[in-house]
Amino acid sequence: MDLPMKAGVWIRYIVAFASAACGWWISCGMQAGQLQAALRDARFRDPQATLEAVSETLNANRRLRESRPAGFGVEIEGAVQAEFDVWQRQFEKGEMDRFGRLALQGQTGQSFKHQLHDDLLDSAWLEKQLLENATPVTDGEARAWFKQHGESLRIPARYRVAHVFLSRHDPKKPDRTAEIRALHERLTRGEADFGELALNYSEDERSKHRGGDLGWVTATRMPVDFIQAVERLEVGRISGPIETKLGWHLLRVEVHHVSRLPEFEEVRAEIIAALDQQRRTTILAKMAGG
Repeated sequence: MDLPMKAGVWIRYIVAFASAACGWWISCGMQAGQLQAALRDARFRDPQATLEAVSETLNANRRLRESRPAGFGVEIEGAVQAEFDVWQRQFEKGEMDRFGRLALQGQTGQSFKHQLHDDLLDSAWLEKQLLENATPVTDGEARAWFKQHGESLRIPARYRVAHVFLSRHDPKKPDRTAEIRALHERLTRGEADFGELALNYSEDERSKHRGGDLGWVTATRMPVDFIQAVERLEVGRISGPIETKLGWHLLRVEVHHVSRLPEFEEVRAEIIAALDQQRRTTILAKMAGG
């Protein structure tokens, strides 16, 4: 069983995905431009979303709507107004901007509120079905998943790194080896400390005022040649001049945490939440498929 550790389909996403931007036209048939708009919205959440998957999600949304009993009702008027207020605040240009956007969607304020009402009613009904049909994930199930798939949760090696950095941005300075060597010599002669060099010479504006501190870095967040240079350094030692694709560096590793597997209790809540999401998604898919 694959655990969906990335953001997946959840109750409001299934119900509101098409509705928030284009739910009003589902029953009228999807035009190419409208489907593309839905695809853009999906890719904001998941860059790997496909047109086929979006189309199926919209159709599933329609089937879910049609399966809600006509007599189902809960008190949601306050929630409807709250969501409508949030929507209104998105338009900095005011009322005319809102009216224009509604007109483009073939809606009025009242019809949009009615749509929100239906969306929230759908959400409440589906949540009720899930509560009745999705059995809670047990601690034993979570432990079994962790035993089988725990390696996928491995915490990578982390390094707290500081640097003095000279960039490649200036075309008049294609090679700054001599500059970085001169700064390194000042360090070795004791003419300046690392923080002073970072403040006065480093071209990394984010770190120069913090003594060159880059914070915690991992192999997944940094270029390969940079992280390889970091991995070769002993904690507390200052490197000699290092050239990477980014530019030229003097590096200092402040702290090194080795890669490790987390203890079960560290990730228990995350595993249970993800398994629960998977279970709910499966039930939603069955409901949508009729």
